[in-house]
Amino acid sequence: MLEVVEQIKFLELEQRLRQVQLLKSDAQGNPIYPYKDAHITFRQVHPDEVNPTTFYLLRQGIEQQRQLRQEFRIHHIDTLALGGAVVYRTEEGTRTLLPPIVEVQEEEVIFKNPLGDQTYVQPFRVKIPVINDGAHRVYVAREEKVSPVVCVISGALVGFPLYAFPNHWDDVKIVDAVPERKEEKKLYRRGDNYALYRNFDSVFVGCSKPRK
Repeated sequence: MLEVVEQIKFLELEQRLRQVQLLKSDAQGNPIYPYKDAHITFRQVHPDEVNPTTFYLLRQGIEQQRQLRQEFRIHHIDTLALGGAVVYRTEEGTRTLLPPIVEVQEEEVIFKNPLGDQTYVQPFRVKIPVINDGAHRVYVAREEKVSPVVCVISGALVGFPLYAFPNHWDDVKIVDAVPERKEEKKLYRRGDNYALYRNFDSVFVGCSKPRK
């Protein structure tokens, strides 16, 4: 049985997101706040407008999101169109459901141009919307042809980009267990996978944690 404990509206959620810390502190042991001065908005996006940062999704995680959506409907809450965040309780404990988090990430890319006749060898800076948290839910939205409400964050702290690069939805496999090899998981930015991981649990109870 699912019990709704608290509903956090957008304005309050924005302020709490600014308090989110990285999983690891700086060299002096001080917390790092990647969203402290970022631009944060909430809006609908088509799932194909955002990019995953993973080569796999867990079948169980997808099914959990489908089931959660059904259970929340009893409380007149749509998990694909949240009005903020929801703190809820089940027999497994208390958790927080955030809207999917999309970060607009600056990257350097080289355009290969297979459909044209111009060649470019130098890299160019572009900004790419990537899913930081909530990929299973966005996958469900994609299946159901729904444009979910997401939290879009741009202008995160310079020098602390997302811990993985984006990839295409076509590269995502549905699996029963987390792959063992790093190259089957994500395009990690650093050897220390989670040095840049946004630790939403630093603010929101039972929100998310990195998969080893």
